[in-house]
Amino acid sequence: MSNNQKEKFRVWKREKEIIVAKFWGKQDEKDAKGFIVEVYKLTVPEEIKRKTDFLVDKFLKESGEQSIKDFIQELSNFKTSPVEEIRLLIDATEADIASAGARKTYLEFAKAFRMAKAAIFGTKTLLKVLANFIIATAAKENVKFFSTEEEALEWLKGE
Repeated sequence: MSNNQKEKFRVWKREKEIIVAKFWGKQDEKDAKGFIVEVYKLTVPEEIKRKTDFLVDKFLKESGEQSIKDFIQELSNFKTSPVEEIRLLIDATEADIASAGARKTYLEFAKAFRMAKAAIFGTKTLLKVLANFIIATAAKENVKFFSTEEEALEWLKGE
């Protein structure tokens, strides 16, 4: 990342099955795709990552919601199912509204990837409304909002 380009998200593993994502500022389609790729990299074996590097590069260069559908379809050819048992903790305390392209990309991500649970904390009202729309459209019932990180983690760790 260049010095004049500000980091807009970070993704890392916190515990064995919990992936944490922290967002800053406004997200665009490029940021949303970068987020998806980082989650993907954390959830598949190294050998699959090496075999699918070319798909990741192609996905990041293309634009539009069809590109994520194609990316997920092409990944399925490698007999890998990323993000099946992952629990996602999203810190939105410093996040802002996502662009239309980012929202479409996040929607396709939510539809295609299966997660055990996702907990979001620190959202502003408008951001929560947009996130609820994506969650409802993707027919996700295992996503909840929380006021604090502690509450979110407690729910994620529960059965």
